[in-house]
Amino acid sequence: VCDTKDRGSDDCVMPVAYRYGDNYYIEEILCDNGKPEVVDELLIQCLLRHKVQMSCFESNSAGGRVAQTVQAGVKARGGTTKIETRYTTQQKETKILANSPWVKQRCLFKDDTVSDKNYKKALNKLCGYSVSSRNKHDDVPDAFAQLALYADSMGGAKVKVIPRIF
Repeated sequence: VCDTKDRGSDDCVMPVAYRYGDNYYIEEILCDNGKPEVVDELLIQCLLRHKVQMSCFESNSAGGRVAQTVQAGVKARGGTTKIETRYTTQQKETKILANSPWVKQRCLFKDDTVSDKNYKKALNKLCGYSVSSRNKHDDVPDAFAQLALYADSMGGAKVKVIPRIF
């Protein structure tokens, strides 16, 4: 899941999650507010490094352009990532609050000894989000809310065994 903005002071955030049973292990969190061409390259490299099969980019604002650019870059380098785009209509704060229990219960994060500065920066923003105050940096919690929505959308069908009729 990638939360992309017009890239003013906002961050481009992409958590990389590996499914582990019913949980999601967060291996990497790309969190950058650099120039678009630099961030696009970082996104491409991250998707290729982890051999990501499926990804979802928010298509609001610059997200559609970013998704197309990154998809083309991944394909040009032999990657197989399928990037979907989704337009978000839900209010950001509502989306974060509604999906925070999923993030708390289903996401497995690295411990405090992680040396990745991006990962630490993203975790500080995720854990620093407060319902009771204005949140200038809400892109990380928003990206994790999108991860929750995307993961739940891939839940698949459930099977129920019933007795044979005849």
